[in-house]
Amino acid sequence: MLERPYESGGEPPEVVRLGPCPKAPEISVVIPTFNRADALRQSLVALRSQTLESYEVLVVDNGPSTDHTRETVIAFAREDPRIAYVSTALQGDAFARNIGCELATGEVVVVTDDDWLMTDPEALTYVRDQFLSDARLGVLGLAHDYAAADPEAVSLASRARRTALRTFIRWGYKPTLITRWGTLRTRFRHIEAGRLLDVDHVRGYCMALRLSALRDINGFETGYVLRGHAYRGETEVCVRLALAGYRVALSTEVMGYHDARPRQKGVTGRGRFRPEAMYLQSRNNTLFFLRNFWTPGTAFLFRAVDLLWGSYRHPGLIRGLLHPRYAFKFRVLGASLRGKRDALRLYRAGPPAADAARTHSPPAFEPPLTSRDRLAPVAPLDS
Repeated sequence: MLERPYESGGEPPEVVRLGPCPKAPEISVVIPTFNRADALRQSLVALRSQTLESYEVLVVDNGPSTDHTRETVIAFAREDPRIAYVSTALQGDAFARNIGCELATGEVVVVTDDDWLMTDPEALTYVRDQFLSDARLGVLGLAHDYAAADPEAVSLASRARRTALRTFIRWGYKPTLITRWGTLRTRFRHIEAGRLLDVDHVRGYCMALRLSALRDINGFETGYVLRGHAYRGETEVCVRLALAGYRVALSTEVMGYHDARPRQKGVTGRGRFRPEAMYLQSRNNTLFFLRNFWTPGTAFLFRAVDLLWGSYRHPGLIRGLLHPRYAFKFRVLGASLRGKRDALRLYRAGPPAADAARTHSPPAFEPPLTSRDRLAPVAPLDS
């Protein structure tokens, strides 16, 4: 069963369906959104081109939105009864994803951002066939078509580097890799078209999940939600499903377009250098590794490296002072260090402090997961 955060005292979601689906859905598409009606409209238009008919679309408006999102979705629903509008007062994409997956009736759930364009007409058919042919497949990520998005922006040096990395990938180089040092390798753009690769995580802008497997791990972890975002939440889902014995794969056989440009000033892209975005990402990245990879016996070492040098794109003290990207950006460095500190406090405190730090009242943290190398329970750090 998935988490039901509204059972803690909030209102249940409002569901608006204007008619039954013509065919029983094999796939449920869940799209969280908030005040992005124009981007959502393009996403829904792109879905119209799908050749698969047995699917439904659940647009989960988590806020709810104050623009014309509701009117936009209901207008589409009048033309296509497979589309439903879901409204909830819980803010955060993890809450929206769980609510959408709870209402889903298909065996496979495709969770996308509201700015993801399903440009390949055979995308949903391909996803259905992959899950039918492999009972172990738990997560299937679809890649963003970087070349089609802006082919002129790719420099000659970048093309040469991509060609070299594609050769290395054919020889066994892993395009994605989560390390214990707090870094993630995500070289999705260097994977050539027409590949289906086993990976350890996929990105959340378009990920297909086996609904029964997602329910086995209790859905998306809502403890990462902060100011509406759940950075690293989709990464943890991949790790938890892999530990449960499911396969995690990335496909470039069918691709789409992720138009994230309107959000580049938010918590992604160059927007990550804003103090509030750096705090969110640093906190969640450190919390993710504390929960999943840093065991009690080694946590002190990795925490020291994290605080002094940093992890992934989130600088520690020394890196923040020496690296030209962060030099003299003391507010950004301070936000990164505060995020690391608060992640440790959340992890040590357990459910009460974790719940108090959230905007709403979702269920408490689940017990930390086992580490990748040691399949033994990881106990919380000693105070």
